[in-house]
Amino acid sequence: MDRITEDKIKQAANVVDVIGDFITLRKRGVEYQGLCPFHDDKTVGNFSVNPTKGMYKCFACGAGGDAIKFLMEYRETKLSYGDALRYLAKKYSIPIPNDDHKDDERWKNIRPSTPKPLVEVHKDMLVMPRQVVSDTMKSRQLNTFIDWFRHLPWSSYHTNNQRERVEQTLWMYCVGSWLDGRVVFWQIDEHGRPHGGKLMRYGQNGKRSRQENPGWMHNQEGVRESLDLDHQEYRATLFGLHLLNKYPQAAVNIVESEKTALICANAYGKPEENLWMACGGLKFLKIETLQPLIDAKRTVWLWPDKDGVDDWKEKVKEILNDRVRITTKFIDENWTEDDGEKADVADIILRHMTRPETYIKREQPKTIHASHEPLEMEPYDDPYKDEPFLDPEELADPRIREWREILRNKYNFNKRRNNDWRTEK
Repeated sequence: MDRITEDKIKQAANVVDVIGDFITLRKRGVEYQGLCPFHDDKTVGNFSVNPTKGMYKCFACGAGGDAIKFLMEYRETKLSYGDALRYLAKKYSIPIPNDDHKDDERWKNIRPSTPKPLVEVHKDMLVMPRQVVSDTMKSRQLNTFIDWFRHLPWSSYHTNNQRERVEQTLWMYCVGSWLDGRVVFWQIDEHGRPHGGKLMRYGQNGKRSRQENPGWMHNQEGVRESLDLDHQEYRATLFGLHLLNKYPQAAVNIVESEKTALICANAYGKPEENLWMACGGLKFLKIETLQPLIDAKRTVWLWPDKDGVDDWKEKVKEILNDRVRITTKFIDENWTEDDGEKADVADIILRHMTRPETYIKREQPKTIHASHEPLEMEPYDDPYKDEPFLDPEELADPRIREWREILRNKYNFNKRRNNDWRTEK
């Protein structure tokens, strides 16, 4: 097949039309949703088809691709790449010049199945037991992510003592630890009801493991048995939403990842002025999730990643509410090539902390929150840089000295910055 014909077929293929021949899809905003055909899916919404991008994606099993890949992997078709093109050519009446396989019956005999009607079972909202939340919050000592978060070189300025509020931030956001070492980001609504716990694995460098998809507490052995999942279903809410009523005057800043929300909350403090929340993925940034903020008449600022501005703008068009706005000012003013195209506000804050020499002091203060007051990230300044560091505990016990050395090498942070609270005391 010549390249011109191949490109013509790809351009003509409508991913919604192709997938809609085999499974039932329903429109939700600019996307279409249905039950994923690549695993035993029982939750409408996991499988999403985006006609603008020409792609499908399952957020439960990770399957994804375009119309051709669907035909290659769907169990009732299982076509080769060439046969998938021929199937689409026939569907859209595109002639293929000099086709050696025009008499091949393998692809000609494929007939689209009649999609079954999508029967939606309306279930009650899943509410997790508070005891489960409490148990995970009490077992945070042996968690890689929490350990990494605690050992970041937070500043100890008397005006913005980030180090002092680390434990307060973890407790305020109900961050927990599961038995297998994954961190638990609890999603608790404005009424204090835990909707679910998102389980994620992080490495010692603070980077999320891409080898496994996020899990959910209601699917974990030992927890699942205590729930009535036949009559209840998980409904997403914002990470940090439970703080809404506690700080009634605060503007709300929404980022994508829970990690970013925690870093911003601890770096800037002042939750009475600005709350940081996370949607947990662009899929969950929708009117239903933001409705509690809109009902409370809060100003909502969305903080997309460097490469996600256009996608977030499309979401704002779907939401159509004057209180929901996008801000890119902080990233536009502070982003450098070293941060990477996928950087978010937390990546820049981490760079300022770990490499303070890259911090650019500007004449005009940076505005990073909704009330447009200056809230500037101060560079780390070690007040003891000209003095030798002495730790009485290390001198007294060689085992502690050895452990401190392990931590220093593990997190690659300066020893004095990690322990300046000892010197201050």
